[in-house]
Amino acid sequence: MNKADARIIAQRLAEHDIDYETATTGDMYAAAEYEGVDRPESRDDEWDIRSALAPLVPCPLDDPNS
Repeated sequence: MNKADARIIAQRLAEHDIDYETATTGDMYAAAEYEGVDRPESRDDEWDIRSALAPLVPCPLDDPNS
């Protein structure tokens, strides 16, 4: 999986308000299948997706006002 695929998957997850803390491997697989890109095959791939997702959807744990 490449970084571009990770960003595509992250964008799909963000459209459904899934943040980097709650995104599951199943969520990532479904987004990859929907978008027609490679599925994450390793923890490094999942980390790339979470890293791309973090700036797109604020995690409630990161919000000091919650």
